[in-house]
Amino acid sequence: MRHFIITNCEETAPWIDEHLEELTSKNSPNPKRQHKEEFVGWFERRITELHNDGKVSNLIYTLAKGPDHLARVYNRTVLNGYFFRNSYIEQDLSTQNSGIIVKGDATTGNIDYYGVIKKIIFLEFPPDKEVVLFQCDWFDVPPAKITESKGYKKDKYGIINLDTTLHRFQGDPYILGLQAKQVFYVRDVKNPDWEAIIKMNPRSLFAPSILNGVGLDEAVEADEGGEVDIPDDVVNAEITVPKITVPEEITSWCRNDDEGSSVDVSVIKI
Repeated sequence: MRHFIITNCEETAPWIDEHLEELTSKNSPNPKRQHKEEFVGWFERRITELHNDGKVSNLIYTLAKGPDHLARVYNRTVLNGYFFRNSYIEQDLSTQNSGIIVKGDATTGNIDYYGVIKKIIFLEFPPDKEVVLFQCDWFDVPPAKITESKGYKKDKYGIINLDTTLHRFQGDPYILGLQAKQVFYVRDVKNPDWEAIIKMNPRSLFAPSILNGVGLDEAVEADEGGEVDIPDDVVNAEITVPKITVPEEITSWCRNDDEGSSVDVSVIKI
């Protein structure tokens, strides 16, 4: 988990390259595997040395020292203008907020990956930083420019259907919450294992906890069919989602509106 967070931070790229070069110079038989196994500890030692000499920021030092050993796990959260829930609590609900999409990078051909949220995890980086992770089940998608595979179909109208019984990346289930956008899955009545994808637009309002006293429970009730009186100037407010980089976001997106539950990070199943 720490390896994923650190290596998905743009600011840590120089040290990732430095560690790989160091392993290569030592004639490591498998530098990539050794890098994955050893980088977190190496990064913490290296950044501590540089921080003691005043050569790196406190934010990078906080990232290197790692999160608190306890993590908070939520059933729902508001992020990127979307209301997300995990799939477990949706089993008896008529609404759906657990579907997500993440766009790959240039190395994957910028393909879209689709999945469902299993856990929403908040990691605290003392003294006052926070990172949100989504642990997900990912569906099988083909390489870029391929419109059909065993578990994926894309028709001439651009509609994508997925076989939701086929999963990938079971050993790499995490994404940063700020990387996620929301999708809705529509079941095929003729083929129940297949579902069509509908991409959702973000809602034009901030987290319910700051909507003139409207709390999370009231907002969830409204989402599931209840009513909440929200002023027009709030509903029509425009927001700007900041650039997705971990150091910036662990400063800006700290949640303290709901207690959540605390668990030992070491026992969270990957």
